[in-house]
Amino acid sequence: MEKKTKKPKMKYKFRHFAIIGCGLSGSSLLQSILNKHSEVIVMFEQYSKSPDYFTLWIEEKYEHEKRGVTFGIKNPVEVLINNNWPEEKILEISDYFFVIWNLRKFSGYLDSAKRRSTFIHPKAKEFWDKSNELYWKVRERHPDKLLSLNFEELVTYPKREIIRMCDFLNIEFEPEMLDVKHNDKLRYSNGKILAEKAFI
Repeated sequence: MEKKTKKPKMKYKFRHFAIIGCGLSGSSLLQSILNKHSEVIVMFEQYSKSPDYFTLWIEEKYEHEKRGVTFGIKNPVEVLINNNWPEEKILEISDYFFVIWNLRKFSGYLDSAKRRSTFIHPKAKEFWDKSNELYWKVRERHPDKLLSLNFEELVTYPKREIIRMCDFLNIEFEPEMLDVKHNDKLRYSNGKILAEKAFI
């Protein structure tokens, strides 16, 4: 009989994380997917109002760990910048948390922004460029604590990308994570997420 190989023990049992990236690149979608997991909680970006909240995040991750829950926080780059987070403080997030970084083609980002006329910002390209710049800096700083998730890949191959994310966070994939709904509208069709309708 063939012996089963044991999975190597992870260095971190709880991989508390931050979802970062340019807005309209899938951060809200990821938040909803991860909040479907029975042992994960992802907080909203209102907890990013100032760099002072960083201490609160660290306290929260340890409190949730005591309850056996993986803690996450959602932080679009422009929210952090608009709330006066200096660049070094943004990069410091990766010192204390694993990071899931949302990436999206600028054309798709801009199309999504246009559909949300209230969101079109004169600094849209600047924010998108800054998000990519910070991504590479985090990758250089903590390559082992960074997972890049491409929006186009996520909506085309949701199960594959969600399983990849679960592996990164050291959590088991749960089928419920594929059952993402918003305003009572199903966000999947034929195994793909409806990108034009997905709340992103």
